[in-house]
Amino acid sequence: YQRRVHGILNMEESKITKELPYFAFHTIITLLKSGQSVVYPENFPNISTPLFVTWHIRVQEEDKVESASSKAKPKPKSKDEEDEEDKDTLRGCIGTFSKQSLKTNLPLYSIISAFKDSRFPPISMKEVPFLVCSVSLLQNFEAIKSPFDWEIGKHGIEIKFSHKGRAYSGTFLPEVAKEQKWKQEETLLQLLRKAGYRGSFEDIEKTLTVERYQSIKYTATFLDYIDFVTKNKTYFKLSKKKIDLSGEDSPDEEPEDEQKEDAKTTSKPETKPKKTQILLRSQVPVRPNIR
Repeated sequence: YQRRVHGILNMEESKITKELPYFAFHTIITLLKSGQSVVYPENFPNISTPLFVTWHIRVQEEDKVESASSKAKPKPKSKDEEDEEDKDTLRGCIGTFSKQSLKTNLPLYSIISAFKDSRFPPISMKEVPFLVCSVSLLQNFEAIKSPFDWEIGKHGIEIKFSHKGRAYSGTFLPEVAKEQKWKQEETLLQLLRKAGYRGSFEDIEKTLTVERYQSIKYTATFLDYIDFVTKNKTYFKLSKKKIDLSGEDSPDEEPEDEQKEDAKTTSKPETKPKKTQILLRSQVPVRPNIR
């Protein structure tokens, strides 16, 4: 069965969807420079979809810049070190399973993943030229009977289970197992650990439910973004609204079926913003009924 569907795109919306990483870049760059938010165009896709925003940093390119400014000769590197350099390093990845509009979720989670991922310090302006942004739109959620009825590189998985009265849940995006070179068994074990469970798989197997899903992933580098902005100088507009990244905007833990929110919304000051749950790419908060 399909639990979450993100609508049908017309041709114009499909074109804009491919530009999602540019919007993410522009959102965080504008925030870093001026503290302002970005106004998305009227023809922005009017769809509701779960999504994740992922930031990687190209360490190799950053090191090249630093080495060029240093007089010291670089140390010779082994083949393993050279291979490791070619890999982008994760810098932040947070998303949501909520069905809020793309126009709401994309700027919100672009900011949260860049500045509020508790595993990393906030992204700085100095790092921006080395960033790679990916926006994953999640779709085709299916409940599966066997925890191994999914394909590495094709499906992401979401698990839920309970043990000794405590509920756990967690998710991995489709690319995680492939990037880490894990087999299915190792992927499930790592996901159990990320969910906060330290016991054996056999102890929770009877209560375990698994859903698989797929994603449409769009990726762009900073140079791709610069090229797009250069060719479309009037595409983005600024809002008068200022965004506050202080601690008071930190996510709240609430057992709601919606997602918790980590940035201010455009609602009036008197209106309490709807809470949304923030999901790390490899870990979700440990509590019941997480979506």
